[in-house]
Amino acid sequence: MGNLAVEKKEFEAVPLDFFFLGKDADFPIYLATDKEGKRFVLYKASGESFSQKDLDRLRKSGVKNLFIRRQDRQKQLAYVVRQTRERLHRDIPTSEKAVLLYRCANLVLKEAFREPKEETIKMCREFAKGEVVRLLKEEISLANLLLLMEHHYTTYTHSVNVCSLAVTFALSLGFRGQELEAIGEGALLHDLGKALIPLSILDKPAALTKEEFELIKTHPEKGLIPIRKSGPLPSITKEIVLYHHEKIDGSGYPKGLKGEEIPVYVHLVTLADIFDALTSRRPYKGPHRASKALECMCHEMGGQLDHHLLKAFCQHIAQASQKVLRGEVPKQ
Repeated sequence: MGNLAVEKKEFEAVPLDFFFLGKDADFPIYLATDKEGKRFVLYKASGESFSQKDLDRLRKSGVKNLFIRRQDRQKQLAYVVRQTRERLHRDIPTSEKAVLLYRCANLVLKEAFREPKEETIKMCREFAKGEVVRLLKEEISLANLLLLMEHHYTTYTHSVNVCSLAVTFALSLGFRGQELEAIGEGALLHDLGKALIPLSILDKPAALTKEEFELIKTHPEKGLIPIRKSGPLPSITKEIVLYHHEKIDGSGYPKGLKGEEIPVYVHLVTLADIFDALTSRRPYKGPHRASKALECMCHEMGGQLDHHLLKAFCQHIAQASQKVLRGEVPKQ
């Protein structure tokens, strides 16, 4: 340890869970030396080994966060993705893989919403296609993820939840291969345009004005701009991002599409989007139970949603929920 740094603005807290054993961290790691978090000391130099003994000592001391320099944020993100990817290929319990997958997806999405850079969006897309879709297809079930889903709404946790719901539902409908990967990408990034909407509007604890709602309605088109810069975009991904607020009665936005003008892969993401929004705590409302949310979708929004797809979605959620209630999925 050495070299005290006193500028808090230079540093950013990172939960201890996002540091892994070994020498793979290619950035310096710092420890706060005061309760106020205003002074920091170098804890590990770049490439220095992080051991189980280090981890145990920190936890015993009550340390919950280590710190990195803001300029190393992208390196730290790539490090977490790299380490998570390696662990997801190990022979470990499915429940542990579900935790790793969900935690890493949230971290990557949080960074994309904070600053939608080409590099970060590309990382999101690769993680969606590679780890998320592969594991949901081969090993991790929706029931595993229902135990983990965070229902205190943030745009990035909502996006991860929607991706989990949409990909598992798409699998149940028979989607596979590149179509499934494109659905995963689109579902994970469907709300990225909200990164370009003021937080004062997104988190407003009261009804939006007409002008504010009109601004919210621009987020699908806004989101496509940075996503397109991240590389060639499958038409399925593009249409999910652009049309996930369309409704079969033509009341949606941005195009007012009706009925069969809305592709099935878009509408299944719409159902996942609505369900997670209803079951999440928002600034202006509490969360619905899953059964109440599905009832609301069937009876209060039925004219806006495809009845056959909605029935299949209700069955998909019910089956996963029953597995959880029967204790068929081990808790992490």
